[in-house]
Amino acid sequence: MRSIHFSFAANTAAILLISSILNAGNHDEKASISDGSVTRAVQEFMAAVARDVSAQGPHAWRKYLSQEHAFFMASNGQLVFESGEAAQQGIGALEQSIEHISLQWGQSLHVDPLSDSLAQVGVPFHETLIEKTGKRVSVDGYFTGLAERNDAGWRFRSAHWSVPPATMAPK
Repeated sequence: MRSIHFSFAANTAAILLISSILNAGNHDEKASISDGSVTRAVQEFMAAVARDVSAQGPHAWRKYLSQEHAFFMASNGQLVFESGEAAQQGIGALEQSIEHISLQWGQSLHVDPLSDSLAQVGVPFHETLIEKTGKRVSVDGYFTGLAERNDAGWRFRSAHWSVPPATMAPK
C-alpha cells in the first residue's frame, strides 16, 4: 500500500512539475504585461506628450507621431493623416499657423497594455490653440490612440481626436 501511495504521489508531483515548466513561458509573458511596467511607461509617455506639445508647440508632435507609413490620424470620424509621411507634412503646416498649444490630458487616463510594446490609450483632453493671427480656440474632447514602443521610444501608431461640435468655440 505504501508503495502505491508513494508511486501516486511521485507521479502527481512529476505531472505538476511538467505542467509548470510547460506553462512557464505563458506565465512570464502575461506577468510582463500585467506587472504595470507598460502602463507606467505609457503614462510617462502621455505626460511627456502634453508637456512637450505645451512647451514647444506643433513641432513637438514630430517626435511623438510615428513616421512609419502605417500611421494614421482621424478627427471626428474624418481621416486627417493617412500615413506618417503625411503627418510630418501636416505638422509643417501647423507650425506655420499655430503660435502656441496648451494640451492637458484629463484625470481618467485609460491604458490597456496589449503587449510589451503596444498599448491602447483613451483620455479626455483640453486643448487651447493660439493661432499666429492671435485667434484663440479652446477644445474639449476625447483622445484615443495606439501607442507603440520601438528603438526611438514610445510613439503614437494611430490617433483619433473626438470633439463634440458645440465645444469648438473661439474664446
